[in-house]
Amino acid sequence: MCRLYGMHADRLHRVECELIESQNALIRQSRVDSRGIVSADGWGIGAYANGEPWVVRQVAPAFESRDFREAAAKARAHTVIAQVRKAEVGGQRIENTQPFDYGRWLGAHNGVIEAFEAIRPRLVAAMHPDHGRAVRGDTDSEHLFHLMLSIRRARADLRLDEVVAEAVRVVRRLVDEEAPGTQCSVNLLITDGRKLAGCRAGRTLFAARRADRGVCAICGEVHADAGGDGQLHRAVAIASEPTTDEAWDELPEDSVFLVTPGIELEVASM
Repeated sequence: MCRLYGMHADRLHRVECELIESQNALIRQSRVDSRGIVSADGWGIGAYANGEPWVVRQVAPAFESRDFREAAAKARAHTVIAQVRKAEVGGQRIENTQPFDYGRWLGAHNGVIEAFEAIRPRLVAAMHPDHGRAVRGDTDSEHLFHLMLSIRRARADLRLDEVVAEAVRVVRRLVDEEAPGTQCSVNLLITDGRKLAGCRAGRTLFAARRADRGVCAICGEVHADAGGDGQLHRAVAIASEPTTDEAWDELPEDSVFLVTPGIELEVASM
């Protein structure tokens, strides 16, 4: 029952207003979201500076955390993933807080695999051994992250959105075999800083496509670095629920998406 936010842009871009100040900023969603649910079991923000990822995570509620505000202000990047957590699988531990990171990769999950403990041994067996050993917490979310990276490692021919779709298929097959009829919702985000991919499967997910001068409608300041070429700044934001009053498109249920290095949003059925 977490809330997700992701952004991929063609220039360094500040996301502080969407995380802190906008009409439905992520910090507001942590206090109460559009469903009336509080996500107070932790938060995380991950971004790419000079091509390398950094992540800040805490188990405190985002709406009570000065560090959340400071990390949001620091997040000036081409690519950002952020999450506020309501724990459903796994305790309130820093190891269970998202986004997860591994090498260049960041990933996050919104949803729940109710049969997680039943499928967990087979889920680990489906991973590359390096990724099975890399799991630190006890959430379905972290296992999904390492499953996606294992699939990518084994299938270099797949696009990143195809990797996401294959991970969902593996999980659904295991759930059908071990605990048919149980809930399996797996909204996912994953990025290496060059492209952003994910899916909608069982939870809401929205996208905002932007092509402008990088002027923030919330604070009126320029959030995107000047390109110097007269071209419009391009960005795509992905979120569990819209963070601003601009036009957002609801992504179809059972769909995957890819935000390409050229900042094109491609959506396909799983």
